[in-house]
Amino acid sequence: MSLLLRDDGSPALYAEEVREQAARIDQLVPAFQSLILELGSTDRILLDDTIDEVVTTIEDARAVNAGMTAPDAAADVPVVFDLAADAWIRGLERFRVALLKAADEPVPLGVESEVIDAFVDLRVGDELYAQMIERLASADIPPPVGPIPSITFFPRTFPISGTAATVVAYAAADGSPLELNAVLGIEQVTTDPAWIVDVTDALVVENTASLIVKVVVSNTGNTDSNATTVGVELVSNGGVLQTRVLDVPVLAPQTTTTLSTDALEVVPGALYELLVGLPIASIDQVDPSLGRRFEFRINEQVSTTTTPETTTTGG
Repeated sequence: MSLLLRDDGSPALYAEEVREQAARIDQLVPAFQSLILELGSTDRILLDDTIDEVVTTIEDARAVNAGMTAPDAAADVPVVFDLAADAWIRGLERFRVALLKAADEPVPLGVESEVIDAFVDLRVGDELYAQMIERLASADIPPPVGPIPSITFFPRTFPISGTAATVVAYAAADGSPLELNAVLGIEQVTTDPAWIVDVTDALVVENTASLIVKVVVSNTGNTDSNATTVGVELVSNGGVLQTRVLDVPVLAPQTTTTLSTDALEVVPGALYELLVGLPIASIDQVDPSLGRRFEFRINEQVSTTTTPETTTTGG
């Protein structure tokens, strides 16, 4: 809907715009509630992304609300909506900060009270919004084309203290996905020339005297990783060992980097074993994302023999 229509003071258009903005916010309420109801699926990235999206949507709706001309019969509606938006945003941000505090600090003092305050803010926003809907419904203006949705971020059926205690215990637990954690892993290993799988399901590289190993390392965690290294070992069936150490830079969350060795010498026809690994805390640690092992062979050169043609000329 254009700003021209918003600003013309039409009561019918005003009520419809309020409904549209409320519907956009209401669509995101289940995503926020799932952060509480489905704690096992709530990690740090999901928490941030969900709250960022909800807050942005509320702020956009508030900006639209400020740019509209309310009919005289509903002159107080924009003020009440703005108060509801303030309470919702304050509650959402308090909830985020408190949960991350519970996850990050060894002894998160007062964090449960902070979560309670967040829930109270959300409930205040719900009540103010309900009052706004009642006020709009009682005003002598044409109703919108559809019903204005009820928005309830923190339902009355949710016990405030009990819910706060539950989410804080989850966030503060050892190994919580809300903890700051960098998770480095080897995502892919390839070679140049590229190896392929032959009819016997074995890895084979075309005839070559040199080979470059490429390693893709990813950080699937929620914070920057520390700089580290990847070890590469190539050993032939004749016992020739070549080693390389590749530097892994600091990786931001959800990013990757591709590392390459220099050219390693290989012999056509030989069998090789390739080991690629990140540093591990214990020799007993077994994790495919930290170490990979491959066996492959280099194809021998295909020899071709050309027999000269004999030409007979008769006369």
